[in-house]
Amino acid sequence: MIARKHWAAIALGLFLAALLVTTQALFIVSEGEQALVLRFGQPIGAIRGPGLHTKTPFIETVRRFDARILAVDPPPKQVMIAASSATPADAAQGGKEPLLVDAFMRYRITDPLRYLSTLRTDANARNTLTNILVGEMRAEMGRTTLTALLSPERTRVMQAIANRVGAQMTSARYGVEMVDVRIVRADLTAQLLGSTLQRMRSAFQKQATQTRAEGEEAALKIRAEADKTRTLILAEAERKAQVLRGQGDEEATRIYAAAFNEDPEFYAFWRSMEAYRTALADPSKRLILSPEDVRFFDALKKGSAQQ
Repeated sequence: MIARKHWAAIALGLFLAALLVTTQALFIVSEGEQALVLRFGQPIGAIRGPGLHTKTPFIETVRRFDARILAVDPPPKQVMIAASSATPADAAQGGKEPLLVDAFMRYRITDPLRYLSTLRTDANARNTLTNILVGEMRAEMGRTTLTALLSPERTRVMQAIANRVGAQMTSARYGVEMVDVRIVRADLTAQLLGSTLQRMRSAFQKQATQTRAEGEEAALKIRAEADKTRTLILAEAERKAQVLRGQGDEEATRIYAAAFNEDPEFYAFWRSMEAYRTALADPSKRLILSPEDVRFFDALKKGSAQQ
């Protein structure tokens, strides 16, 4: 009975030992993970695919790394950008303006061995990558104006920052790959807000002045064109009037000539009546005649004599 209990205890011990060895020898890498097998703290191999894997019990350990896209999202940083009114030479000499920039980076671990040997821990990796992001962002935006950030050129600026960050990470050989870099928000500081509003006010005033000048110039052109058209119309009307007057005078002369040939005496009388009507129509008009002008009233005298 005692021997049977002894063998049962041994069997149970062996089972537990086997179970312990099995749990130490087998490990599972899930989807979205990658692993590094360490022997006495030294890496001996990388496991990238998911599934069940083995290792030497008690001697080897497993360090797991995330295979998904990871984020570096630092708090907003104050960045000195080029002054909007400064030339490139002025910017190189210190023509800067402060701006609060909120940016983030997405990256992926591509080489766990390099990642472990250079960055050691995830916290250290995030700090290192944050420093790279902020440093390259400040270097690129130091040559960029606020106007460029508020225009479609913003895409070019973000791509330039991403290229600089990617090149820095590649040259450092951290075992990580930069996936994307984005500027989420760019806020004006109190100092920059005042100067920006002043520049905007000046720009709008300049644009308004230019618009008024262009409007006045257009108005002058319209008036000049209208005056030219008016002058041409009046000249054409005057020409036609002269032609019509000439034709009328010609017709009147023809009629007068015909009347004179028909009855010269009546024609002379009619012409005298026309002259009297013209000269005596205004009661306030006075005529001062010399003795030579007495013949002016011959038609009246002749009419009185006949009566």
